Amino acid sequence: MYHYLFTNDLRISVLDESLKKAGYCFTTNTVPTSAEDKSANNNMMTLGFYFTLNEKSNCAKAAAAGNTRAVVLNFIKKFQFPNMRTSAAYNESKQDNIKLAPMRVIVKVLYTMNLLHGSLIAYLTKEEIKDFIFYNENVAKKKNPDIGQLISDILDYRRTGNYPVSVSVDESEHEWKHEDRQIREMLKVLQWSGCITEKEGKYVIDNDELSNQNKADVFDIITCDTFWEGSTIESYREYMDMPEIIDDVIEPKDVDDSEDVFNHNLFGIHIKEKNDALSDEHPHVCIGWSAMGDLSDIVSKDALAVRYDEYFDKKGIGRGQDIGQVWRFINDVKVGDYIIFAEPSEFHIGRIESEYFYNDTDNPNQSADYKSTRTVKWLKKNISRSVLSSDLHNSLKTAMSIWAINDYKSAVAELLRGTYQKDEERTEVEETVDLVFKTGLETSFERNRIVFGAPGTGKSYLLKEDVKKVTESYNGTVVERVTFHPEYSYSQFVGTYKPTMIEAEPAVQLDADKKEILAVLRNDALTAQEKYDLLYERFKEDGLTRLPILLGLYCDDSFKTKKQDGTEAIGDNSVERNHGRAIRPYVNVSENASKKSEIAYEYVPGPFMRMYVSALKSARDLMPQPHILIIEEINRAKVAAVFGDVFQLLDRDEDGVSEYDIQASEDIKKYLAKELGGSPEAYSRIRIPDNMFIWSTMNSADQGVFPMDTAFKRRWNFEYLGIDENAEKIADIGKIILEGSDETIEWNRLRKAINAKMSSSEFKINEDKLMGPFFLSKKAIASNENGMIIDKKAFIAAFKSKVIMYLYEDAVKQGKHRFFDGCPDTGKYSAVCDAFDKIGTKIFGATFREDFYDKED
Repeated sequence: MYHYLFTNDLRISVLDESLKKAGYCFTTNTVPTSAEDKSANNNMMTLGFYFTLNEKSNCAKAAAAGNTRAVVLNFIKKFQFPNMRTSAAYNESKQDNIKLAPMRVIVKVLYTMNLLHGSLIAYLTKEEIKDFIFYNENVAKKKNPDIGQLISDILDYRRTGNYPVSVSVDESEHEWKHEDRQIREMLKVLQWSGCITEKEGKYVIDNDELSNQNKADVFDIITCDTFWEGSTIESYREYMDMPEIIDDVIEPKDVDDSEDVFNHNLFGIHIKEKNDALSDEHPHVCIGWSAMGDLSDIVSKDALAVRYDEYFDKKGIGRGQDIGQVWRFINDVKVGDYIIFAEPSEFHIGRIESEYFYNDTDNPNQSADYKSTRTVKWLKKNISRSVLSSDLHNSLKTAMSIWAINDYKSAVAELLRGTYQKDEERTEVEETVDLVFKTGLETSFERNRIVFGAPGTGKSYLLKEDVKKVTESYNGTVVERVTFHPEYSYSQFVGTYKPTMIEAEPAVQLDADKKEILAVLRNDALTAQEKYDLLYERFKEDGLTRLPILLGLYCDDSFKTKKQDGTEAIGDNSVERNHGRAIRPYVNVSENASKKSEIAYEYVPGPFMRMYVSALKSARDLMPQPHILIIEEINRAKVAAVFGDVFQLLDRDEDGVSEYDIQASEDIKKYLAKELGGSPEAYSRIRIPDNMFIWSTMNSADQGVFPMDTAFKRRWNFEYLGIDENAEKIADIGKIILEGSDETIEWNRLRKAINAKMSSSEFKINEDKLMGPFFLSKKAIASNENGMIIDKKAFIAAFKSKVIMYLYEDAVKQGKHRFFDGCPDTGKYSAVCDAFDKIGTKIFGATFREDFYDKED
């Protein structure tokens, strides 16, 4: 058996400051108690055990003096299993006979492998570390394992895929909760030290990049062979401590959050269901999707997507957005980042204090779906949203659960300092909008693609599969599909002003403050008492007796009221409350009667503009999503007219951004300002960002298509699908016995035979009019385990309506009488279909099988 216990939360992103602070608190005996600050106490006790920080330790003195690097290197060199984290974990490791200093072994293997085999071979993956170090009895159960033999076993495994007998592949022998996340935590410590680096999922010692100090550190680690074999916490601490270093203790400075926010990311979060996130006992933020359970072991978006699909059946954009938000919460948010918890009328600013954890304790004050959690230190609570400028206020209205809002760090800094002003109260010039066109999104796919080929070659299917590949690589993908046709226009594709029905504005215009008050009064999620408490301060100085009247208009439940000095009011203003209830019907009638609809002209975006705006919004995010606009049958419209001046934006530079910008029209500028914020003049010149893709399909030989000019073609990457592209995917299926023969016919061979007749010297049909493997749908050729078509009637119906119709009305229209020379009557399409029902493939001629079908493989 192999029992291991480590930690998920060494707070690597702020390890230097955390160790300094913890070292100072331990040496000065000022570690906060759990009652004083539970989060800080938990974190310091965790750091205290692993890095040997206590009142008398040299490690604590070194950390307090700022020599955190020496403390971490000491930990890398000495940390081992068994250890004294818990008595149970110690006893289990002893019973398993585990004797492993894991980080020391990792460094030894990488260093030795580099010496023996060079840098191309000298790497370890996380899976190799797990299998060959932690679950290998020749390593995990020997104080000084044979590093040479271990390297040989790893290289043999890479060549053959076979594990040596010393590696335990039986997972029932492995007892390690959150093993992937905890191994990754160890690797993060090694990376923090500078001894190893990660390159594309491989951990290496990059000798060329190591400083002289790093090289000395590596040498110190690989020459260490000590091992603790005691049985008490005192002896373990003594072993893990480091030699005394004489340095002055440095008292840690408090973080100035108004400055520190610029060094971290800023997020917004909605927690709409019942929660106690703002409680003093357990301040935190949380998200739903808890049906997936503890996500501590999820180390990639792909793994999260697999877990998501096990519990939810949402597809398309919604699925990608869900996965993206959960991944953002468990991975992108880091300790030290700042977060705004937005509620309907208030918001709260906090700093993230912990890594992700799954809190499955029973909490009657919080929705059962809120188990994915991060501890927060609330810096400022209960700030009215009415104080915010419209841009920041609107940024908190998103439907997402968690999102990045890095554009507003300055506003948050001012809110924390108490110097924030609304835009309309500022004297400086209007704030400009920073548009992000280059997100750094990397992909092997071209941004502008036209996939062309004969009908049935799988053009749309190829794009569908490529969309899946892009989706797997990123935080979801936003896709919109449009089909061009001869009447399609610029106004449909890009956008234009159109008449729309809108609700008329009420006769009385409300200012922002009154709108905020109405938002609280109309919020059905709040009780009357909660509404009163939220609005008390607003009415306290002027019109406090009006507040019960307003609540009477909207609420039936009772509530307690207060005087201006905060003491309880006698009678709870029942008279005023009843007045409000009495006039409620008349106010409601007046309100409903004033709501009318009228026709107005608004800018209505087309698919290009919708995707463009969505891509620009996503470009501001930490994890920008690819946005793919798919145009089916692009050449069935007059593309030069449909694209208009957007045509100029299709020239992309090496980063995938439009090389040349264009002047936006006034209506587009106003629309972009409405959707993205700022003034219309900020959008005078526009370009396509690198996260927007335009993919198209084209059949050049189809009827009713329009030619493309050379300038337009030059801006696209054309990809041709050959007539037999991916034909192997339907090999050995689609078999059927048709009338007129006892022999089996296979769809793919039949298709090739028909193509061969079309392209023969008698007909000379071009390749782009031949039929691809997927000319008939998968459903039409669905087959059993023997390859025989399951639904014979469906195949025959599809063959007549698809194949015969295409040949008769299009591909061989001019020579149809000769092409269907096996039919007694070729003057009517229906007659050819009737003949097919009776004689099968002999409609193509009495010798069609011998001349064409039998020659195809």
